[in-house]
Formats: sequence, C-alpha cells, structure tokens
Amino acid sequence: MEWLVDMKPEVWAALATIAIAAFTFTLWLSARKQAILTREAIQLARYEFLSAHRPELRVKHIWFVDGKRPADTIKNVRFSVALNIVNVGRTDAFVDIIKYAVLYVRPGEHLPHPPAYDYPAGWLQFMEHAKIAPGMSMTTTLAEGRTLNPTEFHDMQSEECRLYYVGMIGYRDGAGNLRQTGFCRFFGGPINASVTPTSYGPFKTDPNPEYEYQD
Repeated sequence: MEWLVDMKPEVWAALATIAIAAFTFTLWLSARKQAILTREAIQLARYEFLSAHRPELRVKHIWFVDGKRPADTIKNVRFSVALNIVNVGRTDAFVDIIKYAVLYVRPGEHLPHPPAYDYPAGWLQFMEHAKIAPGMSMTTTLAEGRTLNPTEFHDMQSEECRLYYVGMIGYRDGAGNLRQTGFCRFFGGPINASVTPTSYGPFKTDPNPEYEYQD
C-alpha cells in the first residue's frame, strides 16, 4: 500500500474529480428516472380522471331555419336546420365531425340498416375540434340541397309521412379518446302557413337504438 502514500496530489485530485463526476451522473440518472415515473403517474391520474369525469354530448333540438332565423316555410326551399348540441358531462368535449342523412319515410317504411349516414355515405361536416365546455351548448347549421316535391309537401302537411334527420357526432375528450353520439329526429307536420315559424321545430325524437344513442 506504500504506492498510495507516494501518489502525487495531482493524481488524488484527478481521482476525486472522477468520483464526483460518477456520483453526479448517478444522481442525474436517478432524478431522470424519477421524473419519468412522476410524469407517467400524472398522465395515468389524468386519464383516470377523464374516464370518470368524461364529456357527454346530447342533441337537444333540431329545427328548420332560414339563415340564422327560424324558417317560416319549407315549401320549395332547400333544407337547412339548426342542430343544438349540449355537453351534459363533466369535462370539455371537442367536436370533430357530424355525419348525417336526410330521409323521407312514408307509412309502412322503416329506417334503413345499417344507418343511412354510413351506407351509402351521407353528408359530412367538419367541426374543426370545436370546444363545448360542461353545461354549455353549441348550435350549428346543417344545410343540403334537397327540397320537398309537391306530393311530399302535401303528405307532410297532412302528417302522412315523416322527414328524418339522422346522424352521428364524433368528438374527443381531453385525452384524445374518440366518442360518438347518434341522433334520430323527425318532423311530421302539420304544416300550416298561418301558424308561427316555431311550428317548424323542434323535431321529435325517434328512440330507434341504432340511430339515437350515446356512447
């Protein structure tokens, strides 16, 4: 062990520096691992919170509109409806898309299977990740080119048929999980030009579970 006594101070200083560097590196690795575990625990807690306190979208109303105002006629007019969506959940919802179809259903006819907005492809409206906070609602307009022909208008006027708006709202929670809400609403008259515009909505709910559902 005499060689240790004979070692120069410069060598001892170098060895001490190496030891300190190794200890510092070990501390850095430990702190880094702890930080990763902490982030993972926070992320897991966040996912669990969002799962227990998730957003839930419901379609509250659908009614005919002319621009942004309630429609006062639907005769010879291209269909345009306002869709009111409310978040009855506990966290923010971010709406991506609305897929929908417009159906004219006569007595004895049934809604198609699979849902009409999936096959053949229905209308698709992108919502650009629109945010709906808990307890808040959002209204958007669905417009497409269909009009009632004279026979259809007459049948609607006499309540002999129903005009359906069916569709699906695709949205995400704060963790990015995709969720869906389906809606199945119909308007079946009566149509009377002497009544107020509010008679053109809201549409009524058809509880068909293939169309009207919440995920």
